Amino acid sequence: MRIFVALGAFLGLLASTRVAQAGNLDAFYLSGDAALIGGAITATARGGGSAWYNPAGLGHLRGLRLDASVNGYTLDFGSSPEIVNSDPNAKLEKLSSLDLTVVPAALTLTGRFGNVGVALGVFVPSQSTTILRSKVSVSDEDGDLAFAYDLYSRYQEYHVGPSFGWAPTDDLTLGASALVTYRTLQHIEDAFVSLEPGNIAVLSHYTRDWIQVGLELIVGMQWRVSSRLRMGAVVRTPAIRLGQDLQEVEAEVTAVRGLLDSAVNFSGNLGIEAAVVAPARLHAGFAYDLDKWRFAIDGSLQVPMKNDSLSLDLRPVLNMRLGATRQINDRFGVGGGIFTDRSPSRTPTTFGQSQLDFYGLTAGVTTGKLYKVISRGAEDLKEPHGLLFQTTVALSYALGVGTIVSAEVAAGPGGLLTYRDVPANIVAHEISVHLASTIAE
Repeated sequence: MRIFVALGAFLGLLASTRVAQAGNLDAFYLSGDAALIGGAITATARGGGSAWYNPAGLGHLRGLRLDASVNGYTLDFGSSPEIVNSDPNAKLEKLSSLDLTVVPAALTLTGRFGNVGVALGVFVPSQSTTILRSKVSVSDEDGDLAFAYDLYSRYQEYHVGPSFGWAPTDDLTLGASALVTYRTLQHIEDAFVSLEPGNIAVLSHYTRDWIQVGLELIVGMQWRVSSRLRMGAVVRTPAIRLGQDLQEVEAEVTAVRGLLDSAVNFSGNLGIEAAVVAPARLHAGFAYDLDKWRFAIDGSLQVPMKNDSLSLDLRPVLNMRLGATRQINDRFGVGGGIFTDRSPSRTPTTFGQSQLDFYGLTAGVTTGKLYKVISRGAEDLKEPHGLLFQTTVALSYALGVGTIVSAEVAAGPGGLLTYRDVPANIVAHEISVHLASTIAE
């Protein structure tokens, strides 16, 4: 029975990573303005991106505006765990997959009503897909081992809701966003083991289908200190889970010397269940205008958080962003920046966990054309309006350094399955393309 104990311990360790999402904080830009200046936008956020980065920027709205960051493409190299075996007789097989993520990052509609700027936005700040399909075969003096593991895990976050911005003075704006959060996780995991001697085989299956609905608030301010200098600050409250729909399926089939045994378990949890699922974050930034240049610097701090029921133990983490833009002429602008995207995860200890700190740079271009609107339908406007069509394209590269934990399985003496976690220092690469469009009145 010791094989079942060893296999159970292995699958139990896998279960410890089924709930936690080991992602970094700012993987995607959620507006063209942010992509153009490397994310250092707290002090100067305008338009639809303000609803996410700093709702105080909505106080500067003049008319209707539609912002769409329709697609973000991210290609990742080297940040996935592995199933390994150090036995020289081992045969390792892996079905490789292209780690390409396509993200519908953000869509916002903004307008001005009296002296208040209003926005309705949909944001997808976090999305990840993990696919791991590996097989280990070993034949040596300890026996014959065949081990196969198949994992598919997909996680997404959606944030939807209204935002408001107000300018009590010419130099000061205040704003807030109230966003409903919708988080989904689909996790499918299969493991197979056969061992000789012993004539033992085990097949294990696990499915987790999980939906959470919650709420988070964003409160911000922007202050024009002088004609050239601006500052901004944002507080993001802890994200609260208000309800969830959780379904789990566990199945196991064992065969030992011709004797067959099986077990299947279905479980679910549907209802209101409040909990904190993400910690608070604080942002502060400054921007300085010099001729046609704008320079900006941002800092963000995520506070620590521990939630045993969600397998979350997050450390405090500070990130910085430094960017600059230049308006070349009425239709063309360029920009870029450097940034850190350090992980809030603590030192990883079990299979599937990781802690990768990314350091990168962004370069982008924006082009737009302003059209004069002299009539609407049959009505001639007394004061002609302008209609701006603008497109932003940015490319980011980030170098990730840190630790990831793989798993080593092997056949041990006496027909035992042995398992151990294998932490390794790695270097990962992440390349992203950001596309954004704006129509503004």
